[in-house]
Amino acid sequence: MTLLRRDQRHPGAAAPTTGATPHRLWTQRARKDGRELVTMHCFTAEHGFLVLCDVFPADGPEGRRVQAGPYVFTTQREADEFAEEAGAVLTHLGCELTLA
Repeated sequence: MTLLRRDQRHPGAAAPTTGATPHRLWTQRARKDGRELVTMHCFTAEHGFLVLCDVFPADGPEGRRVQAGPYVFTTQREADEFAEEAGAVLTHLGCELTLA
């Protein structure tokens, strides 16, 4: 089960604005056995929405980060659905999710 639900989204950030400074809409973290494995951030962008991911490989040294993305979406709904699907997979693999 993912933590990113429609009622937790920021209603004022439903549409990107041209030329505006990117604004973070949400951050979702996945932890397993007390160790952070994935952090996903969603931002508004000039022509849509971006999801950026920081991946901390489980077999790597503590703090080693690999960046994934940006994943670009036309609507916030698409970005949210991407995170929901990723969250479902991470939960299935035994991760705990938090939303900030």
